[in-house]
Amino acid sequence: MTSVESTPADANRRDRDADERETALDARETRTQAREIDQANRQHDTEKILADAGQRDHDADARDVISATRDRAADLEAFLNQDDPYPGHGQRRAAAQDRSEARNDREAAANDRIELTEDTTEADNPSVNPQ
Repeated sequence: MTSVESTPADANRRDRDADERETALDARETRTQAREIDQANRQHDTEKILADAGQRDHDADARDVISATRDRAADLEAFLNQDDPYPGHGQRRAAAQDRSEARNDREAAANDRIELTEDTTEADNPSVNPQ
């Protein structure tokens, strides 16, 4: 068995190598922490967007119920009061406007979800949209 002698230069080189590995490890840990913070922020933003989209859908559903109620009330009034002029045009117009606003809210909520999905895909796979 042969003995390998260590020189001061070898010891210095090992110390430098160890310092470089420690510096690289610290840099990697810092990047990991930054990525985790960014991911947590994106998760929070995602939850907010989804909650807002859900609320818009809920509001749209409520407007649809109101518009259907207005339509039925106008129809009932016209049916019961056949001698009077038909008063339902304004109520039907308001109901149609409610349905239109509900549809716009649903489209906006759907677009938010689509955009959110595209943002998530790009964040998870940066090669999808290189810039």
